[in-house]
Amino acid sequence: MKKAFSIIKGVASKGAGLLPFVLAFVFVAAMTTDMNAQSSVTHQTAGNPGSPASWKNLYDEPTGLFVSSETAKARLMDEMKELKETMSQYAEGTGPYETAARRYFYYALIHENLEAGKTVQSSISDALASMNNAVSTALDPEDAQAEKNAAISLLRP
Repeated sequence: MKKAFSIIKGVASKGAGLLPFVLAFVFVAAMTTDMNAQSSVTHQTAGNPGSPASWKNLYDEPTGLFVSSETAKARLMDEMKELKETMSQYAEGTGPYETAARRYFYYALIHENLEAGKTVQSSISDALASMNNAVSTALDPEDAQAEKNAAISLLRP
């Protein structure tokens, strides 16, 4: 009877040999790599909690005094008209056009929430959450905070 060829003397290739150990090593290495990738993505999404522009408080309702819902709707409509004029002056895809279009979309979402009967404060935060949940308009924390601050400034008395 022939003996099986073995690289390591004394370990037959017909038997179980090193195969279970090699498979276990590959499995553990793959899981470690996958876990590292997940933790880095979670860290990027969560942002640095010490940073002013992190996701930590981005969706909190703003505090303080705000105009009435009717006044807010009128201000939003006026601002949306101005943003449409700005968009008409630039070619689609340019920086100023995209900035104006993003803000127009955000203000339209706030207006929609106000029409649904939400308060001004909840309309601001809910519209931002809706905008960030849309795949095509997702913002980084700094841009999202800038949009939120612009809406807050517009809707203060």
